[in-house]
Formats: sequence, C-alpha cells, structure tokens
Amino acid sequence: MPATVPADRICIPFRRHPSYSLRCSLVCSKRHKEEHPVEEEKTPALQAAQTPADGTSNAEQPDEYNKIFAKYPVLATYLNQIYDETEPPSSLTPNPDDGGKSGGLKRKQQRKPWTREIGVQNALHKLRHLRDQDTTGALKEFCALVHMLNAEKAEEDARKLEAQRDAETIAQMIRDERD
Repeated sequence: MPATVPADRICIPFRRHPSYSLRCSLVCSKRHKEEHPVEEEKTPALQAAQTPADGTSNAEQPDEYNKIFAKYPVLATYLNQIYDETEPPSSLTPNPDDGGKSGGLKRKQQRKPWTREIGVQNALHKLRHLRDQDTTGALKEFCALVHMLNAEKAEEDARKLEAQRDAETIAQMIRDERD
C-alpha cells in the first residue's frame, strides 16, 4: 500500500530568494505538474524593461520588446545581472576563496556606505562588462531599441507641449479680444 501524504504537505515553498517559486516534493511531482502548470514569474529587470516609465500598459507598448526577448533569450539574464547591481549588497556575501572553511560566507568589507549613486555606477560597470562580453549583440540591439523608443517619446512629448502652449496662446488671444 503506497504511503499517502497530506495535501497541505505536498508542495514546499523555497524562500531562499525573494522571487521564490513553489516546488513539488517527489511524492507529488507528476500529479502536481498535470494539475498545476508552472507559471513563469517575471523578474524585476524584465518587468522594468517591459513596463514603460510613463505608466502606460504593455498593450500600448510596442511589440519590439517581445520580439527582442524572443530573439535573445539570454537578454533577460543580462538585464537581471545589471538590475542586481543596483540593489544594496547583503551583509553576507558568498566567499568562494576560503575553500569552504567558513561555510562560504564572510562579512562584506566596504570602504564607504552604499548609496543609490553607487548602485547606478555598479550597474553601468556591469553593463559595460556584459556589453564587451556579449557576442550575440543582444545588449547592443536592446540599447538601440531603448534609445529609439525614448527618442520617439521625447518627440511626442515635445509635440504635446507645443500644442498645449499653442492652445494657451489662442485662449489668451480670445480673452484679449473679448475685453
């Protein structure tokens, strides 16, 4: 007679990383895969890349982002690595140099406290490093796409501002004419 496992003990959440996912135990893996298909979580960098800064929905966003992520699957990994550099360091960091003597962790020694500017500088350094290492051209193409879309948005914003100023000028002229 096979051992039965209570339903509440079948799946165990692994909380080692903020974006943890549910994993199945060996007992339920086949049944659970059939009943509950795995949903991929978007990582923060991927969400940031796919979410426009002006708050519009992805339905309004060009399909070029989806195309470039489909063309270069490694791009999401690159963007996650860059995003991770913007985050404050944890108090404990992996130490591969100690040969496992201290459990692989050591206190991180920093010369100056972490700031947002330091995070941005670290991310820029990581971007340059990855761009030099990238043989696929994924980062180069992504950067070109971001520049192009930002330029289009800047043009549209300038047109809107000019139209608003024109409307204000016309309204002022009408008020002056009535007086």
